[in-house]
Amino acid sequence: MSERARAAIVVGSIVVVTVLGYFLFFRPWLPQYNAVREVQNQNSTWTVTMQCYYTSGAIESETYRIANDNGKTSLLYSATGRSGLVTKQFDVPLAGPQGT
Repeated sequence: MSERARAAIVVGSIVVVTVLGYFLFFRPWLPQYNAVREVQNQNSTWTVTMQCYYTSGAIESETYRIANDNGKTSLLYSATGRSGLVTKQFDVPLAGPQGT
């Protein structure tokens, strides 16, 4: 087999793989891309809170909270002692999607 024939087979294979990749993957993805962009640009606000209550020990309850307001994420941890005083409370601001 000559070098010219091998080169034609390689180039033909690359063209076939490129065309198949376009029709199987890229073409169906194009309409979804715009839909995903629309969802990403919408307002998003949510808060998740978890509270733990203890029947014995110095700590009566703990609160873990994560809130996201259009990409501005904040974390909160709070521990309440048996006397009802907040013994520890931490607010942790985060930037970007790392917290979520």
